[in-house]
Amino acid sequence: MQTVCLARVAEMAEHQLCAIEDLADGGGRPFSAGGMKLALFRIGDEVFCVENICPHNGAALHDGILDKKDKNILCRWHYIAYDLESGGCVGNPKSRVANFPVEIRDGDVFVRLEDEA
Repeated sequence: MQTVCLARVAEMAEHQLCAIEDLADGGGRPFSAGGMKLALFRIGDEVFCVENICPHNGAALHDGILDKKDKNILCRWHYIAYDLESGGCVGNPKSRVANFPVEIRDGDVFVRLEDEA
């Protein structure tokens, strides 16, 4: 008897969110794409995308305090920091915010999300 393991392979969908010039350097902005609430943050020429919900207590992260040096977003409700590159919670490795790959092409910002299909 042969055992067959079927794994679901996630399909990724690309979403164009805005022009990079529409994002203020050192700021965050909310977006919706693929049925998700997202937050984009710009630090110089880099753009980061995370789910716009603090996993601790549900606050919107786009209006948090951005630490450009360490690339963290600090939730305004309880001052919990999340690393924008990894999504990991600073000081608590068991907590994280979902983060998503970003690509800048021809001045436009694209994010890849798991397809809802």
